Amino acid sequence: MDATDLKFLDGSFGTVTAFYSLMYMKPVIQEKVFAEAWRVLKPGGKWLIWDSVVPAATPGSKGERFDAYLRTRLPSETIEYGYSIQRPDRPLDVGYYSSLAVRKGFQVIDVKEQGAGRSFFMTLRKP
Repeated sequence: MDATDLKFLDGSFGTVTAFYSLMYMKPVIQEKVFAEAWRVLKPGGKWLIWDSVVPAATPGSKGERFDAYLRTRLPSETIEYGYSIQRPDRPLDVGYYSSLAVRKGFQVIDVKEQGAGRSFFMTLRKP
């Protein structure tokens, strides 16, 4: 389903999630996704986000890539995987997403940085 046009009724969910997806979206799409998350959440509902902190491209480095490597430990195995995108014009970090969340009406409840600030968990709440 298109995250900018969810086919759910207003206030359908107590919790929504975003896992390593926001970094692939252009800012105009992120704005729409935040608005849709707000719309489908019940009052008091939470949005749980886990994503990378993506530094901005350096001047003159057209096409520069950002790679994120993760490791998840399960009871019987460890899975290693990664994500890669072209670096954006501005950093996609906790400050950026927190500001966007507040502009859309969310409260930032909790932020936990991980991997020396390379990724984060963010909990947003719809008042």
